[in-house]
Amino acid sequence: MRCTWALTVCLAVAAIPAPAGDPATQPPYREGLTLVEAVRSALSRNPLITIQQRQVDISRGVRQEESGRFDTLLDWSADQGRLNNPLSSFERLQAEQTGVLTGNRGLNLYSYNVNAIKRLRSGVSFGPVLEMTRTTDNILNRLGVNHSRFSFQVNLPLLRDRGREAVTARETAAAHVVDASLFDLNQVAAETIADTAIAYWRALAASKSLDVIAGSEQRGRLLLDNVRTLIEADKVPRNEIHQIAANLADRSAGRIAAEQRSIEAKQALALAIGLTSGEMAAMPGPVEDFPDGESQPLPSLARETVEFYIRQALERRADHLASLKRREATATLRVSARNQVMPQVDLNLSTGFSGLEEGRRPDRLLVSPVTRVQGMDAILSLRYNFAPSNNVARGRLAQAEAAYDQSELRINDIERTIAASVVAALNGVHNGIMRLKQARESVGGYEIALEGERDKLRLGVGSLVDLLTVEDRLTNALNNFVSAQFAYAEALTRFRFATGSLIDPDRIAQPVDGSIFRVMPFQGEAPK
Repeated sequence: MRCTWALTVCLAVAAIPAPAGDPATQPPYREGLTLVEAVRSALSRNPLITIQQRQVDISRGVRQEESGRFDTLLDWSADQGRLNNPLSSFERLQAEQTGVLTGNRGLNLYSYNVNAIKRLRSGVSFGPVLEMTRTTDNILNRLGVNHSRFSFQVNLPLLRDRGREAVTARETAAAHVVDASLFDLNQVAAETIADTAIAYWRALAASKSLDVIAGSEQRGRLLLDNVRTLIEADKVPRNEIHQIAANLADRSAGRIAAEQRSIEAKQALALAIGLTSGEMAAMPGPVEDFPDGESQPLPSLARETVEFYIRQALERRADHLASLKRREATATLRVSARNQVMPQVDLNLSTGFSGLEEGRRPDRLLVSPVTRVQGMDAILSLRYNFAPSNNVARGRLAQAEAAYDQSELRINDIERTIAASVVAALNGVHNGIMRLKQARESVGGYEIALEGERDKLRLGVGSLVDLLTVEDRLTNALNNFVSAQFAYAEALTRFRFATGSLIDPDRIAQPVDGSIFRVMPFQGEAPK
């Protein structure tokens, strides 16, 4: 009787579909989201990227503003005024001798000035100046006197504001800040790509884990139906139904929990790629499979290999490059601040000629610059300006020195952080490959053990309890294999991010290549 019962149960168990040894062999989605599509959506919709793009625009505006200090400045002014000066007794007598009876001198002044100033990046400034004035009064200059002077002025700084490094410091620093903001933009893009890829792999892992648990529940339900049939036929003791039902309930609870985890992971992916609230409900699931880590060679953990990857990261990480640019900006401003501590000593040279023409007609004023010119004139002046305490310049120098020290400390901290992340990520890839192989071996071992339990039932020496126990362990092994696949995919993505090999830090428009999420970077370059 026992042999017949065991054979009947064995046939019932044999009708249950065996779990697949590799979750990756599940049929692909008919409609789904590829990893490249997810990354492109995240890059185009992430508000942090848009914010950083506007920061780049702000930096460019600051650079343009600073370069404007060397634009040619054109200036034009026109003044008109009347002065009424009371005359002294002697001045009245003089006016009477000329036939003018008045106690007041009415003076009309007309002044026109045009000049252009160009400041070179060496600190030297120069430009032409044209001054024209017309003077009339009621005593001496009734007809009007038009006086003009055309000159060319050159100002040469001798100490402060001398030299290209000091004069263009703010413009150069602003250019470095623009470069740093572009690197910041690429860093945000790299973080977006990495976060999106990890969210994609997590959603895929949750989906595959749900498939594994749902398959286990389906097999448990089929086994329960078969055992009930056998009980009704008096082939199996009625008490066996409780174990089978309890096992099925446990699997159903696990499937419900897995469904929730899958929903949460999918919605996290929807948030990562920037979907709207209306698009989230209809978002397809991941369609790509995990990268094949089992066929990848184990990366070397030798010291020279780790140092190679750290050097690559320091050369390619956008956050590190941005910190270097900001240090250059602070170093440039420090040079300028040191220059501003010196006194202001300027040598000014002005040369030109003067003309004069009488008459009230407008053309008399216009021809006055070239009328009655008596020769060239020249003026040489030296200007000295210095504050004894000089607190403004010294305070700015102290700020510039502190800002430079801060930039150095930030670089050192970033380099340490990058080195630590590279070491951790490299070990993550190394351990992820080994974990994958062990998880695969575990799945294979439990599949063989499950077949052995079935053989025992055929021979009448096994039990349903042992069969359920081994099958549950196989389900756990399959879930562990999915977790190992996710861990390897995540480790590979983090290693790409840590070494700065997700994107090119020098490019604004970043192409998205799906192969970067499946192979190690710098293959053939790293020392063995």
